[in-house]
Amino acid sequence: GTGEFDLNELAELGGYIRGELDELLARAIERGLLSERHEAGRIRLRFGNELLRRIIHAELSPVTRRKLHRHCAERIRRLPFSEVLDESRRDARLAHLLAGQAVAEARPLVIELVTRALDDGRPERARQPLLDQLEYAESMASVELGELLLLHAELEHARGQDHAAISALTRLAVVIEQTDEPRLSRFGERGADLAKRLEHRKLSDRLLGLRPRDRRAAE
Repeated sequence: GTGEFDLNELAELGGYIRGELDELLARAIERGLLSERHEAGRIRLRFGNELLRRIIHAELSPVTRRKLHRHCAERIRRLPFSEVLDESRRDARLAHLLAGQAVAEARPLVIELVTRALDDGRPERARQPLLDQLEYAESMASVELGELLLLHAELEHARGQDHAAISALTRLAVVIEQTDEPRLSRFGERGADLAKRLEHRKLSDRLLGLRPRDRRAAE
């Protein structure tokens, strides 16, 4: 972003009384901590330097920090479409949603990012957002988690990290075994194919829902 923020938005986010906020900001501007400019009848503020912005961000309470990141994500979503800036804005919005712990809103963007990264042969750029999303695995439905674990396995395989891919597939197998959810079967089948290519036959069978006696019968 520009590093600027709107005075009215700051008042709304922080729950400040406008008079008290004006006094605090006037002192900050006088000391050179902030600068201000007027645009279309609104007051825009900017921190004096990046280090100061980082310090203040670190001092925010967790609740306020999450609220701030969600607000930034919403502002980015409302920006006019720009083909040139679309990818960078999408990445920025995703980063704010993850920082704001907006798991449900972030999930489709993470899936889109991983899919695009795999198609483009750039798996590294999607890895950290996917790992950040998986930190909230306990709050996800089994189908949602299953899809992310499968994508994680495919991403790690594309990075040449087959051990990490096997680890993600093992987690997927556990999810499949612990729930009776038919929609997981398609993720299990894709995972089983990957496990077979990685020469993990037993894991492949687990992902297909086969127990040892089922495998013997199938043979």
